[in-house]
Amino acid sequence: MNATTTVGTMVADRGRALGLPARRLAWAVGLVLLAAVPLLSATFQLYGNFAAWDDEGWLMMTVGHFLRGYRLYDEIASAYGPGYYGFEYLLHHGLGVPLTHDATRLITLTVWATTAGVSAWIVRRLTGRRSLGVLTFVLVATYLTSTKQEPGHPQELAALLTVLGVATAVAAGRERPLWLGAGGGAVATALALTKINLGVFATLSWIWALLAAAEGGWWVRLARWATAGAALLLPFLLLRPYLATAWGWNTALLISLVVATLALAGPGREGLGLRLKPALGAFLASAPATAGLLCLFVFAFGTTPLGLLDALVLSPRRMAATFVFPIPINNRAIGLSLLSLGLAAERAHRLRSGRLAAWRLEEYLLVFLKVLFGLGILLLVAIPTAGRGPLRIIHYGLPLLWLALDPFPAPARSGDSALARLVLCCVAALQVLQIFPIPGSQCVIGTLLLVPAAVLCWDDVLTWLARRCEDRAAGAAFVRGAPWLVVAAVVTLCAATAFRAYLRYRAATPLGLRGAEWIRIDERRVAAYRWLAANLERHADTFLCTTGFNSLYLWTGLRPACRIGLSNTIDYVSPEHQETLVTSLSRLPDACVIEHEPYLHPLVLSSIRHSSLLRDYIDQEFKVCGMVDGFAFRIRRGRPVPRLVDCARWGRAAGSACQVTIDLAPSPGPKAHRVCISDLDHGLVLADSRPAGSGRAALMIQDEAGRDLSPVLEREGIDLSRLRSLTLSFAGPPASGRRGSCAVVRLYDRTGQMIKILPFLNEVEAGSVQSQTDSTALGEIASPVQPPSRLGREK
Repeated sequence: MNATTTVGTMVADRGRALGLPARRLAWAVGLVLLAAVPLLSATFQLYGNFAAWDDEGWLMMTVGHFLRGYRLYDEIASAYGPGYYGFEYLLHHGLGVPLTHDATRLITLTVWATTAGVSAWIVRRLTGRRSLGVLTFVLVATYLTSTKQEPGHPQELAALLTVLGVATAVAAGRERPLWLGAGGGAVATALALTKINLGVFATLSWIWALLAAAEGGWWVRLARWATAGAALLLPFLLLRPYLATAWGWNTALLISLVVATLALAGPGREGLGLRLKPALGAFLASAPATAGLLCLFVFAFGTTPLGLLDALVLSPRRMAATFVFPIPINNRAIGLSLLSLGLAAERAHRLRSGRLAAWRLEEYLLVFLKVLFGLGILLLVAIPTAGRGPLRIIHYGLPLLWLALDPFPAPARSGDSALARLVLCCVAALQVLQIFPIPGSQCVIGTLLLVPAAVLCWDDVLTWLARRCEDRAAGAAFVRGAPWLVVAAVVTLCAATAFRAYLRYRAATPLGLRGAEWIRIDERRVAAYRWLAANLERHADTFLCTTGFNSLYLWTGLRPACRIGLSNTIDYVSPEHQETLVTSLSRLPDACVIEHEPYLHPLVLSSIRHSSLLRDYIDQEFKVCGMVDGFAFRIRRGRPVPRLVDCARWGRAAGSACQVTIDLAPSPGPKAHRVCISDLDHGLVLADSRPAGSGRAALMIQDEAGRDLSPVLEREGIDLSRLRSLTLSFAGPPASGRRGSCAVVRLYDRTGQMIKILPFLNEVEAGSVQSQTDSTALGEIASPVQPPSRLGREK
């Protein structure tokens, strides 16, 4: 008996013990294994990333304040609604999930898997093909991985709510209009009270879909076209300040053309037989009921109506005025949209004039377009495109969305299937508007429903082929097997992506900070982040980072000066909140400030260095005492400059080329058995305590008292918990570096595991940044990052 037979027998025996048919259990095991591939890829990518803008940390801080009993929106500044905080309260307070970076990523994985599972159920229910359900799961899970830079963001909850709304339409159908309307109203309101713009888009989409599907007289038709007209104008109203720009006009025109195409290709005057009064009545009743429950939830914790109004309306408007990025919509997308509009108009005119027979050319053209739509979405999702996939889906997938509305040239399905397709397409068309004002990961969430829409087009083509191959055994076998071949190809691509992600994760450096033990990123950022955390714990009772970076609060255990946190820039903070921050910082003599201007400059289109109360206070009251990789560490003026730890400084020693002094924060852990100086940018080891004939300069190591520790280092190791400083002297010239390189000191334990990575410090003395690099001795290796000019002029 071979191993395969043994495993098969075990699965069959287990299935009989559970009362399940062996074939059904085998299907379940196979589906779980297929689903595990994209989730494994997502896991390595999530835990192998940390975004510089740190929305994750800011959101976690607002959730932490809320869990500690502070009033949301009145004492905690946030632009996201009570729907998001209710979800987080349930997870962390109700279920006891810890509020850490590692746990947040685990929650994100769970939400992604649920969203992909609901999407797969929608397609499986509408097509009856298990293979297409599996394909949808793999594609949606893979596509959501594109948002790996922002774990814990409300947009992942928004994606789940969006697909749940479509699932409501699939489950309820026309025969249960009360359930249909109630589910749609609840989902649209929950979206509005999570991110207000998504709720507006969803509400208009649902009302438009219900009216388009409804049976009724002239007033129903009038309301239907009025709602479609509102959807047509919404992109122009939203982008009104930017219509004079090419990108603003193209974006509004593209989405309006998609709406117009759906309106022409949708149900005719008769609708789909949906009873409008119970459906629309349930929608209008469930929406305020859901809003009332969520508002009562935050009101019970002390939130005021004015605070809620500021969060839902005023704060998003301030954000749209601060962060605006051009959306690169080109003329080819407009041309494809016009072509789709013409085809939809011709087909609508012919069908409504009573000429139901399709032209043979039209039939083949629609089959070709559906294949093109499905194949394009599949390739853009399954093949990594360095972040360009979502924008290409908007360019070339969105104009073809109308093809998922009608199963033609396949036979017409039931009215319930047509209703579900209508809801899916209407919601998908307007959700794309969330790419304004920032077309980042919003592009993924806004185009998520195009993935199941494309798979539905695949089903239409397969059904059409099955009809044409009814009398051909080979053709019928192809139709049955082709979806599984596509699934195998996509899963193989996902497996390759997962393997590459695993290799990157294994090669990266563990962040090693509190609550983020599983995260691995590049050495350069690990060195800078550990340096910041160590010195904040040692020299600050609180701090403020001008670019947010709220994860530092979680890594250090320090509390912010007040409950008002910065997200990405001071300019987004209202003058009242800036005054509160200034007052709070003034009460704390050991408060510090972290500034990171190299990150800020490319972030915002408008200038962000204009004067403000908080920025002026920081410039007047705080001075820079050291810099690492663009991070400036500021202390109060008049305070003695502290000795910054967990970093290295260049210097010169008598009788040797140069020396390096490293200052350590005493910490328990393994002893150090090897020390080396490395150039991260060029992959060079400049000097090593174990040169071993490699041509590297040999390091001699001394403690604070000048005792030579080199003989002890390799034999017994150096106990880092008892040392405050080490001096590394070069016995010979170091390996040549290059100007502008990023050098670090690495310390290893007996097994070769890196236990510390120390960046080189730029010290600020007498109003200028003093780089401690000895470029002559080092072969012109320079300090890691030159400081911004404003910091260099500071006095």
